[in-house]
Amino acid sequence: MDLFGDDTDGPPTPAPGREKQVRPAPIPGPLRELSAEPPKQLYLGTSSWSFPSWKGLVWDDDFTESVLSQRGLNAYASHPLMRTVSLDRSFYRPLSASQYAAYAAQVPEHFRFMVKAPALVTNAVMRAPGGRSTQPNPAFLSADLASGDFVDPLLEGLGAKAGVLVFQLSPLPHVLLERPQDLLDQLAAMLAGLPALRPRAPDAVIAVEVRNPELLTPRFAQVLRAAGATYCLSLHARMPPVDEQLTLLRVQCGLRRWSADGASAATRGHGATSGPSRCTSHSTPWWTPIRPPAPRWRASLPAPQHGGLRRREQQGRGICAAVRHGAGPGGAVNISQTTSRLVTNSLI
Repeated sequence: MDLFGDDTDGPPTPAPGREKQVRPAPIPGPLRELSAEPPKQLYLGTSSWSFPSWKGLVWDDDFTESVLSQRGLNAYASHPLMRTVSLDRSFYRPLSASQYAAYAAQVPEHFRFMVKAPALVTNAVMRAPGGRSTQPNPAFLSADLASGDFVDPLLEGLGAKAGVLVFQLSPLPHVLLERPQDLLDQLAAMLAGLPALRPRAPDAVIAVEVRNPELLTPRFAQVLRAAGATYCLSLHARMPPVDEQLTLLRVQCGLRRWSADGASAATRGHGATSGPSRCTSHSTPWWTPIRPPAPRWRASLPAPQHGGLRRREQQGRGICAAVRHGAGPGGAVNISQTTSRLVTNSLI
């Protein structure tokens, strides 16, 4: 089945221009039919949306990355399978409520954003422009900064369109890992000091992702559970295999999110979803279209029993996936492949 229609020749396309409106690409019938299959609480999307190579898949024409970054979100959110997106820019510099509101105004009501907490809060050390560690970060896991520079403006700007707020703890220095109890107490204090997500964002949830397997302890799971937060299961070079992480953290009530790094440790994925849901994030290191997912990524996909997602929908739970493909068209293609796999194998 051709999910994206025939690649037919058409009239010459005008050169990209700043004033040209970004419109959605026409949706072929099979893809529109496929989009009607998943339950409402299955959220699929990608990490960012400013990819010129998505012409014919998501956009109707040629556009520069700059134009798509500024004016492409509405067209992206118009795609019937794209119901979430990861906002990574907040990691590098906190965003204002008005910036979040500008994003929210471009998407429909059912859309949910994944948002990454600023490095100012999640990095234990200060880093030079090249990434070299310089000195301890006095703002690490600060509840005041996490609230004032991240959670509060996000809730004010995104409102009910907020999904998962991801606190990704970068690899920690040995001096902190030697005192895990102190570190977890600090994490617990930060989580306890965050403002309540509801009622401003009824579907929002806090997620914590780590890059040090030493932290996968019962105490870590207890900290998350006590705060109503969720663990981000990570398929990453620094972390144990997924099944080992699950064994270590079985005490927690359910897998919430996972991110997968294949060949590239620099590639990340982020997950978001609504309510007490199950979040899934796929980060993939290949860029070519219509290429099957890497075996490691595919083998780690959740494998619910027949009708599993429908039952989760009835229970108010869901799955949200974000595929990161950099500049290539693979992200848009694999959203369809992932949905098709779920439908074909009767997983929903």
